[in-house]
Amino acid sequence: MAEYDPFPSPDDDPLAPTPEEISDSPWLYNLNGDFVGEGEEKPASTKSPNRWDPFNDGRGYWASDLPPISQSDWLIKGLIDKGDLCLVYGSSNCGKSFFCIDLALHLGIARSWFDMRTREAATLYISAEGRSRFHNRIAAALTGRDIQNPPVLVLPVSFTLPDRGSIDRLKTTVIEQFSAYPSRLIIIDTMARNFVGDENQAGEIARFINACDEIRSATGAAILIVHHAGKNQQSGARGSSALLAAVDSAIEISTKDDGTRVAEIKKLRDGDTDRTFAFRLAPVELLRDDEGDPVTSCYVEPTDLPAPGSQTTKRDLALEILCETLNSKPPTVTELSLDEFKTALIDRHAIDPEASASARRQQWARIKKDLQSKNLAKIEGDRIWLL
Repeated sequence: MAEYDPFPSPDDDPLAPTPEEISDSPWLYNLNGDFVGEGEEKPASTKSPNRWDPFNDGRGYWASDLPPISQSDWLIKGLIDKGDLCLVYGSSNCGKSFFCIDLALHLGIARSWFDMRTREAATLYISAEGRSRFHNRIAAALTGRDIQNPPVLVLPVSFTLPDRGSIDRLKTTVIEQFSAYPSRLIIIDTMARNFVGDENQAGEIARFINACDEIRSATGAAILIVHHAGKNQQSGARGSSALLAAVDSAIEISTKDDGTRVAEIKKLRDGDTDRTFAFRLAPVELLRDDEGDPVTSCYVEPTDLPAPGSQTTKRDLALEILCETLNSKPPTVTELSLDEFKTALIDRHAIDPEASASARRQQWARIKKDLQSKNLAKIEGDRIWLL
């Protein structure tokens, strides 16, 4: 068998221009990408109609001729580029959705986010979990962060990716609704509610990723997938490792003992992963319901990372748990039973489940006293609510 020659001579290349074609056109295109020949005016295209040329096609380059690129088409500089596939994951109630809402709103007005530059981008937020609470979370973020009229479109529905119908609906929605915005972001919250398949199977994850790739290619949008963590922190994102392998960036969110949320970059193509962002979920009263009780939610408030070896603030953690537990209820529910609140505190180790019964009673009494003495919560009878 003859050896393959990527650059055959015209005599050996069946797709090379014929002598008649050469004589008809004074212009030729050599392997260095240069036009050669003579003529009064260079034609619009000098590419032979019978031969594909890697240079004239615009995709072929000699490695030594490639210049460094000084600017990327970023949405969040150093974190998310236009058309990227990104992942945010963490355990339940760690603040994933609050974090992504905050990101989308800041992109909408091109405001610096955790000390990183942003460019204006429109966001399609697919909110398939906690639909009844999502309205209040958006309202709390707009109020707490003082943001007005960001181009964020919320779809409180579930899609069935990678089904063809869902792919086409998403492409059409982004293209039609965001025609005025060259930079776009799609947030899928969560993957579990918008994915039809077994997340533990690499082949099925690949089909989901291929669907995201098609949507990104058609719309130019970056896609951010919100996902759950594995059984423990060392497991990373839940399911097949094919998901983490496919994304351009990945952020893990965890909760410290004092209630501080920490977002840590776990993967970043061509970038520095040694970065973390700390925040807390700050409660805010939105309005009063028909009975005159406060309707509350939370927003992201950047804070400092807990100092190594610092003392755990049980009161702050208890306040976060109270806020989150109330947010997990329908918007009309504004108070909890003390039993439910105490159970949530034990589940999150604000009350040490391994301590003796006497020690747990003392911790419980201290938390109730601290929340009321600081005018953070009110307790009457067997009920507790935020102030």
